[in-house]
Order: sequence, then C-alpha cells, then structure tokens
Amino acid sequence: RLRAEADLRRGRPVEPADPSPSAPLHPGPAPSPDPMLAAAEAWRRDPEGAAPALEEAARSCTGPDRQRALLWRAELELRRGASPDPWLTRGSEVGNSVYGLLLSAWEQGAAGRRKQAAWADGAVHDLLPQLFGDRLPALLGNPRSLAQALRQVFDAQGAWRDIAPLIAGRLLPLQTARTASDGAQQALLQVGVAAAGARLDALAMRFPNSPHPLNYRGELRIWQGRWAEADDDFARSLALVESRWARIGRGAVHAHAGRRWRAGRQFARSERVGGPLDGATSHVYRGEAALRAGDLQQAQEALERTTSARPARATAWLLLAEVRRRRGGDALAALRSFEAEAPGLCLHLRARCSLPATPSTVEDLPALVDALSMVGGNRSSRIFAAADGDDLRVWPAMSTLRPALAGLRVRG
Repeated sequence: RLRAEADLRRGRPVEPADPSPSAPLHPGPAPSPDPMLAAAEAWRRDPEGAAPALEEAARSCTGPDRQRALLWRAELELRRGASPDPWLTRGSEVGNSVYGLLLSAWEQGAAGRRKQAAWADGAVHDLLPQLFGDRLPALLGNPRSLAQALRQVFDAQGAWRDIAPLIAGRLLPLQTARTASDGAQQALLQVGVAAAGARLDALAMRFPNSPHPLNYRGELRIWQGRWAEADDDFARSLALVESRWARIGRGAVHAHAGRRWRAGRQFARSERVGGPLDGATSHVYRGEAALRAGDLQQAQEALERTTSARPARATAWLLLAEVRRRRGGDALAALRSFEAEAPGLCLHLRARCSLPATPSTVEDLPALVDALSMVGGNRSSRIFAAADGDDLRVWPAMSTLRPALAGLRVRG
C-alpha cells in the first residue's frame, strides 16, 4: 500500500504487488482490490471520470479511507465549480479535518467571499499561516488569488490525497487550534494539570485569533474550581467570535453561583449558536442548579435528557439518582450507572465523605452529591476530574476504555 501511494504521488500507475517468494501461494480467488487505490488510479487516469470510483470507496471503506474518499469527492465537485458541501457534511471528522477546512477556504476564495462560520471560527486562519507564511496577507486581500494558491497545493499532491497535504515532498504538520487544544486537554491524563494548563497557555499565544484554546482552558479552570478565571477566558473567547461552548461555560459559572436566570440565558444563547443538542453539558449544569434550588421536575427533565443522549456523562447519573431519591423514583439504577462509568471518581467522592470503599447505597446519595459540589465543575463525558487542593485528580471515562478492554484475551 505504501509503495502504491508513493507511485501515485509521482503520477505513476499502481503496479500489482509481487508475491513474496517466502510466502506460500494458496489456491483460491484473488484478493479483492483496494477500493481506495482503485479510486486513486481512476483519478490518475482521468480526474473528471473518477467520481464513481471515489463514491464506491466512500461506501465500502471505513475509518481514514472513508474520510479520504469523501474529501476527495468534495474536491472533485469543487473543481467542477460546484459546492463541496454535500460531501463535506457527511460527518464532523470530514468537514473539520485539515483537508476539509482547506477545501472550504478554496471554495470561499473562488466565490470571492469569506464564509463567516468557517473564517470567524479561526480554524482556517490556524492553517493558512502554516501553508503560506509571509504570502498570506496579500492572499487574504484577494480571495481569488487565495483560491488559486490552494488549488496549486492540491494539484501538487499528484494522484493521492492525505488528510493533511504533502508540501515540498513532505507532510506538513498542519494543526488547527481546535485539535491542538483538544490534544492538550486529553494529555491531562498523562502529564497532569500544570503541564496541560501550560500547553493551553502556549496555544492561546500561538493562535491569538482562535477561541478554542480559551474555551478549553476555561473548561479546565471550571474543573479546577477556578470559576472567575474560567469566566474571563469565556468572555475573551466571545470577544473573538460567538460560540456554543463559550456560552455554556459562562452559563456554568452563573449556575455555580446560583444565578439560574442568567445561566438559563447563556444556555439558550448556546442553542441559538449551535442548535439544540440533547447531550450537551449545559443540561447537566441546568439540572444541577435546579436540584439545588429544589425544582426537582426541571432537574429530572434536564438530567434525563442528557443521560439518554450521552450515557457516558457519569455525573449526570449521580445527580439524577439524587433527584429520583427525593421524588421516589428508581434512584439505585441511576446510581449504578454512575459507578459503572466513573468508578475512580465514585471512590474519591466516598473517601471525601469518609464512606468505606464499598458499593454505594441510596442512603449515601446526599453526601455524594454534596461532595461533588466541592470538587470543581467537571461534568464531562470523556475525562472525570476532581479538584483536590491545588491538584486535579483525573480518570478516563470507562466508555473510552471498553473498546480496548474488549480486545483483550485471557490466556490460560
């Protein structure tokens, strides 16, 4: 496969692989051709006629090759003078990839305009300086020149496409502020809160026009219980561009302070920006604030909405268990869902309550919920965190570990 990719980049036809002399030949049907390589060979021969092969690759491939086929098909549509959106919108991993964002910039440049959502988000501005360096100010002043420069980048790829373009014979390490910020937050599990925070500080300086480092840093500060600093990050983010997560973050700060009306306004604005999302963190914060205010019906509605859409949001299960306890519902089932998804956090909360390291009971719920309120505002579905003085205790969500655990085999 690697040799075929290298040949295609040079415009050479794909040669069939020679059978290894050391491998025994088995009778039977020939292996099925690689649909992605078949699509690339079709592009090498005639880009305009490659659409059926690219669409077949998109149907039959999975993972990165499916992503590659959809993006390549979007590029073909753009070269035809049509919109690539029907192909770029087949999944966030498609449109938000480096390849997809550069195609969006090419489309908007060719039309002589800037698409507000893509440009204001900062993603395209994160990438273009890495591609064009000192040429960028002049290109931004003439969108059609920018489109032509981007087309030349793709022309130089030959008959193969990587998720990030090959520049001058090497893969350019293009990175968006969003993916870099997400990586810095995920690194929290390995490097600790100080190092993760330092990485986000550096990204905020590296990408001054992007809201993403500020939003991720604000979220981290919520987890640490540094509410005022978090609010400052979200306010700075909103000064750059309107975004769903910055509104949720500000709403979380208001909810923590008991300002339910102001929190509700921020959550409503987050839905106007990004659309309603049943699994959004805002429903956890809204439900928790309602629980503390004694509005059990609204609390239950919000928490059941988010647990149904995002079962991995473990803290929502804990809060829902307490709501059900007070209302006479099935609290134990929700409590067991919390324990199953976040066993480390559960044991930490029990220790803070001076409870033994045993399965929780419904009678433990008031103490566990009070302990949750004392360990910061983490309500994530990927990383669970508890502020512990100046430190932050973190655990991965079990839902992120189960696929790997399912692949383990016990040898007798």
